Amino acid sequence: MRRPRSGCCLLVPLLLVPACTSGPPQSDAPLATGRNPDALLALLASPSTPDASRQAADQRLAAATSKTNPARLAVLEQILYAPGHSDAMRDYAIDQLAAADPGRCANALILYLPRMTGEVLAHACAAATALGDPRLLDPLARSLARMAGPPREAANANDRPELPAITALSGKPAVDALYDLLATSTDTSVQIAALDSLEVLLPADEVVKRVAQLNPGQDASAAFVTDVQWWASAFGTLPLGENECRWVQTLHRPENAGMVERAIAAHHELAGQTDYVAAPRFVAVLAAMDAEGLKMTRQQLLDVLAAALAAVPHTHRSPAYAGAPDDVTDTLAANAAKLSRGDLLTLRLLLATLPAALPALYQQGIDDLADTNTEHGGLLKISEGSPPALTPTIYPPTLTDGNFTYLTPEALVRDTPLGIAQYHFHFQQIHNEDRAGPGAGDLSYIRSAACNGVVITSVDTRKVNIDFYTPAGAVVDVGTYRVK
Repeated sequence: MRRPRSGCCLLVPLLLVPACTSGPPQSDAPLATGRNPDALLALLASPSTPDASRQAADQRLAAATSKTNPARLAVLEQILYAPGHSDAMRDYAIDQLAAADPGRCANALILYLPRMTGEVLAHACAAATALGDPRLLDPLARSLARMAGPPREAANANDRPELPAITALSGKPAVDALYDLLATSTDTSVQIAALDSLEVLLPADEVVKRVAQLNPGQDASAAFVTDVQWWASAFGTLPLGENECRWVQTLHRPENAGMVERAIAAHHELAGQTDYVAAPRFVAVLAAMDAEGLKMTRQQLLDVLAAALAAVPHTHRSPAYAGAPDDVTDTLAANAAKLSRGDLLTLRLLLATLPAALPALYQQGIDDLADTNTEHGGLLKISEGSPPALTPTIYPPTLTDGNFTYLTPEALVRDTPLGIAQYHFHFQQIHNEDRAGPGAGDLSYIRSAACNGVVITSVDTRKVNIDFYTPAGAVVDVGTYRVK
């Protein structure tokens, strides 16, 4: 299971220049190319040529034509994003673009700075400071937000090179500039980036308090800030990342008010428990949870779950190799430390509602077996009533990528907080026990998507194995069941 490529991913075609693909002699001395612009341009573009030779060729090219030669500037831009170029050449390209055309350099940094790392990122941030272009605040904020993870990089947050650049360009402390971007940017992706960064840089309570005081005004920025303020007021936390922010917007719609009201009541019952953290992915679980479940201590929940899991057989995945990402122990005991109170309540609800839903799930799995273009998947919704009922709802992928992948459609991502978990099938064959449980790609997807997942695997005729897994890396085999 994995999401399709996001619209934010920049796919830029390589500039076609007469490059030396076979590679010239590996020497630090400039090659004898005379002043032929095409030959000099080819040397500049060639990653296999030593850096000193490339830079010397570029200087000859600038002298022979001009430093603003459009073909030269295009190759310098290509060096920023194309694979194979050294950090030194990327730094050189930034400097040469800035010297030749500061506006074009700023445009290039707007596009590519959020993808840079290490020394090149530090150099780009210094260049952004020198350029002084306020448009660079947005890409600096997007780049900084990468520290929010996964994996989260809070330990080194204050050393990020984006911070002094944001301070210099905004004329105020970076934290204040981030609050300004959150409150006033008309680009929601920038608002999310600013919020993510603040949650890493500052104590959570401090950010919640200041976000509540923001005055977003009446422009396009207001809706996002209003949704975040509503969530913070109701649940005392802030969403982190693009998906959680989108889910807060989904949950704040009027048609979801009843479910959210029940979830808020349950939240107040759990608030203060050390293992409980409110998150958008748990709202449907909280709304459906009975009074008995809410009153259970963590240990009582673990005991109840352990007893239920001990009563059913299990099927364990064969990992790709020892120590592979999918080489996990999928017992409750082995994963207890990774399971929050919300996760435990989700497991309790799943075990209680699963038996009645097995026929529908199995039929969906058979439909998947017949479709070799893609895996099938969807959202495990909980219908209203007492007791609640599990309603597996298929979301067909908008794109297909073969029989071993479910490309999660945008509609499912949007609706995720309206259910208890995303799910998909491993029904490539009836006897598919070697693929029981989540694979490495499934685990990676759930970690980045910030939601819980369930995978249903065919292990025999009318027999399925079900696994539950979380963004924290917990994997629990929920059992192997025969479908009547």
